[in-house]
Amino acid sequence: MSDLAPAAPSAGAKKVPGPVIFVAILNFLSVSFLGIISLVCLIALIFGNVMGLYDVVSKQMSQYAQTPNYTYGVTFIFGALLAACLTFVLFFVFLGIGLLKRKKTAWYVQVVLSVLGLFAFPLGTIFNGIILFLFFRQPIRDFFEV
Repeated sequence: MSDLAPAAPSAGAKKVPGPVIFVAILNFLSVSFLGIISLVCLIALIFGNVMGLYDVVSKQMSQYAQTPNYTYGVTFIFGALLAACLTFVLFFVFLGIGLLKRKKTAWYVQVVLSVLGLFAFPLGTIFNGIILFLFFRQPIRDFFEV
């Protein structure tokens, strides 16, 4: 019967504070948004010619050039956007997990990202200001031991 009982938390384990969970959820929401963009880019790369995407771009650009062929450029743009989005997906997944696992590095990275996010006026300033306010409070600093 003792195998079925949940393990008691160790003395060193701390409960994850609510603001840390909130910020981790925000990171995971960023992952879902970037995942949708990645999926759109992937669909555009695979089926862009079939859907007529390249023809639309060529018709729009024909105003500027006589014989445009922008298929390589459009493919490069969607490929670069896909690579960037997937890189950020991995980054935000590891950041969210690091926050939940109490990694000091995750705290520092989140603070740096929040400082940079202050320049995203108006919503970014509000959200990142709140995140910075919460992350510099003593209970959160004690949780991350910074």
